[in-house]
Amino acid sequence: MISQDVTDESIYRKSDGWRSVHHFIGEEIHLDSIDFTVEVEVIYLRVQNEDMQTYLAEQNAADPE
Repeated sequence: MISQDVTDESIYRKSDGWRSVHHFIGEEIHLDSIDFTVEVEVIYLRVQNEDMQTYLAEQNAADPE
């Protein structure tokens, strides 16, 4: 499940007893069934919420190119 208001993803896996695991900016999500890994911030690149605005401002301040 992916939230649009904050950068918070919850993954539920049958193999993990349907326990929710949350992922946030700066973390990666690995989807075992398709052997695919994606960074949380990539999922939210075009989403305009407060978390992403803060993250992008911090990235721009650190790398002013």
